[in-house]
Amino acid sequence: MKPKILLLEDEDKLLAQTYEEALRFQGFEVERAERKSFEEIKKENPDFILLILLDPYWTKMDKIELLKALKKDPETKEIPNFILSNYKQEELKEIGLKTDKFLTITDFRATELAKIIKEKLQEKFK
Repeated sequence: MKPKILLLEDEDKLLAQTYEEALRFQGFEVERAERKSFEEIKKENPDFILLILLDPYWTKMDKIELLKALKKDPETKEIPNFILSNYKQEELKEIGLKTDKFLTITDFRATELAKIIKEKLQEKFK
């Protein structure tokens, strides 16, 4: 069974598609969505969440609040997640967001990110 990744995308569909294809190439099942409710994610129970945040954070507060809620819930708090962004990590820390890994979008190609996620999931399933 392939590990399932939930890719929560921003408005940049082409960028999200690039990451989706790289993840599928690494053998992941990928569900790409702009929005998901807490209940939907809890029910689907993905193995990993990748959140892309590109535009001003105040327009994406719903995704940030969603990640905060997932980290607080006993059933979802262990789902690893990465944030891929053009923000500075300090900005996200200021609003209280914790993530397993923060990646600046300009520092990683899609294939590199897919390999990093694969390594993270190998740790999870040991």
